[in-house]
Amino acid sequence: MGADARDTAPLAAYWGVPQVHPFLDNEVVRAAFAISPVERHGVTSFKPPLGAALPSLPSWLTGRRSKGSFTRRLTAGTIHNRQALVELIRTSPLVTGGLLDPKPAVAALAGVSGGQAGALYDLQRLVMSCQWLAAYGTRLEPAC
Repeated sequence: MGADARDTAPLAAYWGVPQVHPFLDNEVVRAAFAISPVERHGVTSFKPPLGAALPSLPSWLTGRRSKGSFTRRLTAGTIHNRQALVELIRTSPLVTGGLLDPKPAVAALAGVSGGQAGALYDLQRLVMSCQWLAAYGTRLEPAC
């Protein structure tokens, strides 16, 4: 998360977009460091404070004993929902407003398969942006 904040800071500054990182603010960092290392890293559970802080999380997530990768789930979901994702991108204000050519993203979506997912991270971020704009983009008030 810290690397992402650092990498996007120049672009955000150029466009005048204030970045917000609620999980990196001083209060959260101090709270994390206030937990002793023994409590922070469990021997029989993965990230025990996460389960304690958010008991509504599913047990398959909080009951894990090690960190896992969600790439296979993300790949499977992308393949299963490929056509809906193509439509989401093509109808996004980013495309309809002329800010983004959808062809490279659509081609990248077509290239996602069970064994290869080179652009998956970038596609995930694009799809999240398109979803956010679809849900909130037309209801936002201008900042100025």
